[in-house]
Amino acid sequence: MQNELVFTSKQISINNEVKSYYEFGSGNKNIICLHGFPDHPKTFYNQIKMLIELGYRVFLPYMRGYTTEKDKEDINISACDIQLGYDLLNFIDALHIEKTDIIAHDWGCIGAYAALNINSTVFNKVIVISIPYGDAFFRSLLINQNQQQKSWYSFILGSSISEILLLQNNLQFIETLWSLWTEEKYTIAETEIQEIKTLIRRNCKKVIEYYRNIFINNNTNFDTALIKNYGKIKILTPTLYIHGVNDNCIVIETARMLNKKLFNQLFYHEINNTNHFPHRENHEIINPLIVNFLNDV
Repeated sequence: MQNELVFTSKQISINNEVKSYYEFGSGNKNIICLHGFPDHPKTFYNQIKMLIELGYRVFLPYMRGYTTEKDKEDINISACDIQLGYDLLNFIDALHIEKTDIIAHDWGCIGAYAALNINSTVFNKVIVISIPYGDAFFRSLLINQNQQQKSWYSFILGSSISEILLLQNNLQFIETLWSLWTEEKYTIAETEIQEIKTLIRRNCKKVIEYYRNIFINNNTNFDTALIKNYGKIKILTPTLYIHGVNDNCIVIETARMLNKKLFNQLFYHEINNTNHFPHRENHEIINPLIVNFLNDV
């Protein structure tokens, strides 16, 4: 399907920064798709046509720190979780959108959760894939040896030698993660992995910053009450959560530690024979779940 879609980037000015994104469709509903690591906005190509057919305008922005040659980003703004939430809300405001749905994967989920904590009124429905809300990951990291072992990459990326390790051997590190985090039946196209490598090579320091911020609190420039309650605020927006049973990044036991009491309306789905990228690996199963969720009044 990717070959049938023409990805022509657009740029938008937001608070003295210039951000790139893709847009498809001309419907009367809006949906924003947020990518994670190590990935890019085109990760949702198997969902785009489906969303257009549902009557959506589909927006796919580059996350903070994933700048293209056409972007201008303030290097002093940290890629911390609350900032990712403000980035999403500022993007919505710049597009002059009153209401939108969200599909998010990996770090995109962190941006979605943060935005919901800050101002949930602009969201109709939220679909989050592979990253649970709240403190499930940190609780699991303390007690689950499997999660500890599978989190080796985050400790490397958070280390003082992360840039050297990430860039060596033509970013072999990225290919290793794709191999570990997808089922054998799925193969990412060589042209796409090279495009992702180019993006990460250009933004290496900022991509690493995501992981350094996991263990160092850089949310200090925001409202005190928001910082104190972040990740504990109940999500009122209807939420579809999807997780692969064979996830080698965030293990399924971690997903099962998700505190469902933090959601007003949660639809939780585990997908068998699926690793960390359900929307890529098993879109034949994922897409109907998304359609049913979005169409359910």
